Amino acid sequence: MSHPPLRLFCAVELPQPVREDLHARLRPWRAAYPEAKWVAVDNLHITLKFIGDVAEDDAERIDDALAAAAAQQGPFGIHLVGAGVFGPPRAVRVIWLGIGAGQGPLAALAADLERLLLPLGVAADGRPYRAHLTVARCRGGALPDALHKGLRDAARADWGRLEVSRIVLMQSHLRPEGPAYEPLAWHRLGPG
Repeated sequence: MSHPPLRLFCAVELPQPVREDLHARLRPWRAAYPEAKWVAVDNLHITLKFIGDVAEDDAERIDDALAAAAAQQGPFGIHLVGAGVFGPPRAVRVIWLGIGAGQGPLAALAADLERLLLPLGVAADGRPYRAHLTVARCRGGALPDALHKGLRDAARADWGRLEVSRIVLMQSHLRPEGPAYEPLAWHRLGPG
């Protein structure tokens, strides 16, 4: 009997206090635009590589590739700063918080993951990696004026700092009320 595929991605987890602080600070944005799909507080993370659906038998080889990528990058700090959107003003798809310090190590990890996963059949993204923290997904419409103003005011906002000492292989369970993320394995950054 075959098992259903696992929907996987690799990410940097945010510490619970950072997630809770961001969730509280974004409350006015959620109130201004309740139609958006706001990321649940427990799901806030920085994606390094979306892997997609894989057979359960391939998950161990993918996890080995993540371990190899983690070994090539030492721990580093991240500064969450600024905010913006993906998509044109009248068709916004994603609302995000930016990454100041830490972009280089995140991009290096993403590149290593892409290189190590390609031989395992995981497709390349086809576009440069842009480190960010997704906070909402939108249906492609214009933003309400209050949220547009909030984003403009937050263009240089300081959202906090965190230390990255590990990456995680996550499984995404798609549900009607929104995805649930299950950590499958953590890998410490740095050799040995």
